Amino acid sequence: MTYRHRHRQWLAALALIGVTRGAASQSPAAKQASVSVRVVDLADDRAYLEPGAAAGLDVGDEIRLGGERYKVSAVSSSFAVLALGGQSVPLGARGTALVANRGERVELALEPPTPLPRFESEWRRPAALPAATQTPKAVPLGGSSTARRTASFLTLSDALYGVIPGGAEPAFVGNELKTRLHYEPYAGTPLALDLDLALQTFAGKDFAVRPGAAARQLLRLREASLTYGTATAFRGALGRLRAASSSVGQLDGVRLEAPLTEQLRLSAYGGAVPHAFNGMLSSQVARFGGELVYQDLEASFRPRLTAGAYASRFESALDEKKAYASFDLLPSRGRLGGHAQVSLFDRDNPWHADSVELSSAGLDGDVELGPFFLGGRAQLYRPERSRWLATLLPAEWLCWSSPARASAPCVPGEATYSWLVDGGLRSGKISVNLGGQSAFTVNTDASSFGGFADLRWLDLLGKAHLDVGMSVLSGSVLRSVSATLAPGILFGDGRGDLSLRYRPALVRYRATLASSVEHSLGLGLWLAPSDALDINLEGDWTETGELRAFVMQGAAAWRLGF
Repeated sequence: MTYRHRHRQWLAALALIGVTRGAASQSPAAKQASVSVRVVDLADDRAYLEPGAAAGLDVGDEIRLGGERYKVSAVSSSFAVLALGGQSVPLGARGTALVANRGERVELALEPPTPLPRFESEWRRPAALPAATQTPKAVPLGGSSTARRTASFLTLSDALYGVIPGGAEPAFVGNELKTRLHYEPYAGTPLALDLDLALQTFAGKDFAVRPGAAARQLLRLREASLTYGTATAFRGALGRLRAASSSVGQLDGVRLEAPLTEQLRLSAYGGAVPHAFNGMLSSQVARFGGELVYQDLEASFRPRLTAGAYASRFESALDEKKAYASFDLLPSRGRLGGHAQVSLFDRDNPWHADSVELSSAGLDGDVELGPFFLGGRAQLYRPERSRWLATLLPAEWLCWSSPARASAPCVPGEATYSWLVDGGLRSGKISVNLGGQSAFTVNTDASSFGGFADLRWLDLLGKAHLDVGMSVLSGSVLRSVSATLAPGILFGDGRGDLSLRYRPALVRYRATLASSVEHSLGLGLWLAPSDALDINLEGDWTETGELRAFVMQGAAAWRLGF
């Protein structure tokens, strides 16, 4: 090989090395681009720059600013963030960002949706409604003795009423301020305090000596009890109970409840009966008893069956002795219920009652068939009688009497029977109701018979409503034919209602031969300024052949949940 040939090979090798090094030195620059940035905000040792990710900046990119180099620590579409590390950077300073070329941007596009006509005839039958196959557990409504309230609340209400006669009779006014509290102090612990207290005041000339003054309590304590437990487990209540059972009223004592099975529940109670007039704790009368309740919410008719018995002691001897039973059925299109009570008396009782007497019995129900409904009830009852009540009330309150039986004023076998039947239709905003009722007492001339018809039309001409009715009554005391016209209107988005009512009546008392026309004109206002406050005001002017009077009533209720 000649010298010239070797020289050419060395030159070619050196040229190749130079090209390779030049390409290597040029590759970083080829993969980066410069972007001008500006400081737009400073906060907490950080600088906020524009632009951001929209211009290609990303976390880790280098920023040259004021002779210093920084790394991007966070980025958004419009801004980039630098951690200054204690360095001072002026607001508005400009610099350069070295942005890496991250390759070509890939645009992703979704496929166009399938046109709706393509789904035609996909479902040849209507889709099944989820509710058609669901069977939720029924929950009882109302004030059931086994239902447990789960939220603390306080309710304050005030009821004012008064009568202003048009003649010489003095006016009188009554007022009742009532508070009701249900308090559960510990979350997760079934402990509750219930208080129901009312303050009653009356004003009027000679009102304190008018009939019934002894029964007008200034302070009425309906309930003050402490309860522990739930409706599905053991539960006990102590104090003044609003109701000892489904058929027994107030009791100052204790009630214990426990489930025997999932559907069967047993309760027992005992204590003193509050005084009938002043409501104070009484040591004269003690009452005790028990009750068995069966309820199956899973059955088709959701039956509720109740059976119980109770007795009382007065003057160291048994006084009341009673047993009762009731049932309620709730089929899908109506309701059917009934009750009965049996009392046991001594053979020499002063009311000439049988040793075993049916004190009360009743049957009631209703059914709905489309827009039509039909309902009715029938019942029998006799006066409450006991040696304890005989010390408080006149004899005529305990039994029906006859003037011809002075030596034994109580009529044996007396009972009052009553019935009511009503029906009609409900269609949209219109409902029509027709019915009749009657009552009579065996071995007396006390009787009555009547009929009624009502029409209610809601949303008439917008927010107006109208009630129209007529009734006829014929009884042993009077006969009457009356009509009612009551238009009204809603306002304030349904939070207010103003109504006017007029009732003329043709009346004839059996003690007189002449008939008279009575007129009654009234105005009612209902307001609900909030979900927690209700206000109801009513006033009626009544004029008859013997009486003219203005009757006013007002009530307000406020409820606070906590």
